[in-house]
Amino acid sequence: NSGGVQLTFGPRPRQVIREGAERCLVSPQGPMLLLQNPLGNTRIVSGSTEEIRWTSARASAVNIEYSTDKGQSWIAIAQDVPAITRRYLWQTPAENYSEVLVRIYDPLKPNVGDTSITTFSVQKPVIALKKPSGGEKIGFSEVLDISWTKDLVERVHVDYSPDAGKTWKRIVSGHNESLYRWNVADTVTDQGMIRIVSANDNTLISQSGVFSVNRPHAILISPNGGEKWQGNSTQKIQWVSDYVRRVVLEFSLDNGQTWRRVRLAPINADSGSFTWRLPDTTSGSAMVRILNDADRTQLVASSGAFSIIDSVMTSITNDAGGAIPVFGIERSSISTNGSRLTLAYSSSSSFTVKASIVSASGKSLPVNSIDEIREGAHTIDVELHNLSQGAYYLVLNGGMVTEYIYPFTIIR
Repeated sequence: NSGGVQLTFGPRPRQVIREGAERCLVSPQGPMLLLQNPLGNTRIVSGSTEEIRWTSARASAVNIEYSTDKGQSWIAIAQDVPAITRRYLWQTPAENYSEVLVRIYDPLKPNVGDTSITTFSVQKPVIALKKPSGGEKIGFSEVLDISWTKDLVERVHVDYSPDAGKTWKRIVSGHNESLYRWNVADTVTDQGMIRIVSANDNTLISQSGVFSVNRPHAILISPNGGEKWQGNSTQKIQWVSDYVRRVVLEFSLDNGQTWRRVRLAPINADSGSFTWRLPDTTSGSAMVRILNDADRTQLVASSGAFSIIDSVMTSITNDAGGAIPVFGIERSSISTNGSRLTLAYSSSSSFTVKASIVSASGKSLPVNSIDEIREGAHTIDVELHNLSQGAYYLVLNGGMVTEYIYPFTIIR
């Protein structure tokens, strides 16, 4: 052949090679069957077609059987298969078995045959969707990590339904990994679903529960304008949000002309607050804003400027020249039926306040029963009869001087 190398052997090597070849080509003296596949130590997909192969000599037919208990009992696959075909396509059982053997034998001479060297397994392919699982609130423009596990499945399709599975739209076809990052569709729904489908078997499916998709929104609760916070002190930035997974917090010292990060990394939006150490500077036009990490064009800015005052001042005065009181809630409790919130507080002085309850959606309800904070340690009761179950904030505001926000949850 072209490109080959011609080898020339002397008489003695030629004789040795010839004698060895003749010994290999000697036909067996009696009937013989040798199993070539499956030999064992492998995994086969249940319900699939597996090729059983063998070699034969002086045998006219083959019986084929399999065992699911390491050879203690045998189940017929085929009988009287012409030995000369040397192959048979076996439809494997549609169940899980861990210790399977295959054997072949001559039906006229059952002692002539062969068996798998060791056991193999027959297993059902598996797909299991991990995320989303259902119940999530996903905002427009968010990148959703769809993840799943799979076994004995090479490629999958990923589908999305906006109507609880009535219709499906293919997101990606023939994906061979176990993660897909999907840019969520900007369509409002409370019946969204994801499913994973085997590319080889469209009956092998794993799907999520329903989740909702909507426009992200957030409401900044504190600061909201008018506060006087001391430089280098720690203060809580607080907000409520919906359909937002992570937020970015920024602050400005020049009424929004320039912005800097409060924290470099995004923050879990569900936390609802972040403890911020203010810069050691002064400003009469400070602001805070929240950005949606999924889309930085979506933001909520503080409703007005607040002040950062000198951190080295020994006393802080309000606009009338009086000292700003030090106030704190020490403990709280909600009655078993969720109808009353009791707060224990301490204050360094007495001052008038306006109280309100803010819902997670940002709706504000006035609390007329609280109009004054008294000096010393006291308790106050807030009636909650008309409020439904959920998360709320009690906001105590002393005008331009004091604002205190206390989160609580009603469970009925």
